[in-house]
Amino acid sequence: MITSISIQLCTVLCLSLAMDKHYKPFCGRSLRPKMKILFRVIGWVSLICSLVVLLLTADDVSIRFVDWLASLSLNIFLVALLHGYLSQRFSRMSNLK
Repeated sequence: MITSISIQLCTVLCLSLAMDKHYKPFCGRSLRPKMKILFRVIGWVSLICSLVVLLLTADDVSIRFVDWLASLSLNIFLVALLHGYLSQRFSRMSNLK
């Protein structure tokens, strides 16, 4: 289950960085189209991989699937907090220069 949750975190982070509004505060420039496609592909493939890992290791699939969805929502929340914190931190650092 921990493997699936860590893969989900990578998933949500990649899918969020595939959007210009989340990528631009970190890098200071807009996202190139090739990078956008790369982040999306990595995000969707890792989401499918986390589900496959869960299904291969689960004893009770229905309960594990509910746990998987709950951990996915928790990972989305954590990445949202991370984006908020890091974008403020990077904006403060750029104001100091």
